[in-house]
Amino acid sequence: MVKSKLVTPENSKCLSVISLYVITPCVILSAFQVDYTPDIQSGFILALIAAVLVHIVLLLVTKACGHLFHLTALERATTIYSNAGSLIIPIVSSVLGIEWVIYTTPFVAVQLSLIWSHGKMLLSGDTHIEWQKIFKNINMVFIFIGIFLFIAGIRFSPVLQEAIVSTGDMTGPLAMLVTGILIGSMDWRRVRSYRRLWLVALLRLIVSPLLIIAVFYFSRLAALAPEGARILFITLLAASTPSSAGLTQMAMIYGDDPAYASTINAVTTMLCIATMPAIIGLYSMIFGI
Repeated sequence: MVKSKLVTPENSKCLSVISLYVITPCVILSAFQVDYTPDIQSGFILALIAAVLVHIVLLLVTKACGHLFHLTALERATTIYSNAGSLIIPIVSSVLGIEWVIYTTPFVAVQLSLIWSHGKMLLSGDTHIEWQKIFKNINMVFIFIGIFLFIAGIRFSPVLQEAIVSTGDMTGPLAMLVTGILIGSMDWRRVRSYRRLWLVALLRLIVSPLLIIAVFYFSRLAALAPEGARILFITLLAASTPSSAGLTQMAMIYGDDPAYASTINAVTTMLCIATMPAIIGLYSMIFGI
């Protein structure tokens, strides 16, 4: 459809806005409509610990590789920050079920906090943290609302819950449609002009996930909660997604080659179709899920 001009890249922006501001909030709210139990509490804490640990690993790996391969600020940022904010919720909702989405929110919250502090500092050189960008982010707002409803034990009426769940069910198909448009509109001449792009893709999609699997295995984090291996699997999925689409917008704002950032996002999105199943298969084989 993209090649025949029936669909344009501009259409994907409209669909992304609908997904970000309507569908994803519904999925987040629905995920927190569960009873407050010790198992969910321990699982949520494990997801938070894993999210922090993963980002520490990514920061250390990127710092080492940055010195070794002389990575630019944009290349370091696209290696560290994944597109989990846009992709992990629809992936988990479609693959594992909406009841597991609650364990995606710690990763999204940690990454949002870092991308608007450390990520912004990398791209702009400005050490000032824009707290309003963090706390006004639509995902962060609805995570806080969901946590409040979860702790307070506030439940939606059956009619409202059904409407929210039905809206949230569109997240998977819409995410796949947006991804297809992005890949279909990719300019291969531009891809060939960026020789270091493949190094960034290797670090983002293969090296980082493999190191994270090793850290999870040797740290024995899975023992901290019931279904711990599956919760860590969700964190691994979030860390294995393509480079963050939000970095393209940040690169545009701070004048750090937005064309390169968008190309990295498009190429890693295409490649993750092959790398994510391989990472999932390896994790499943090691942890037996």
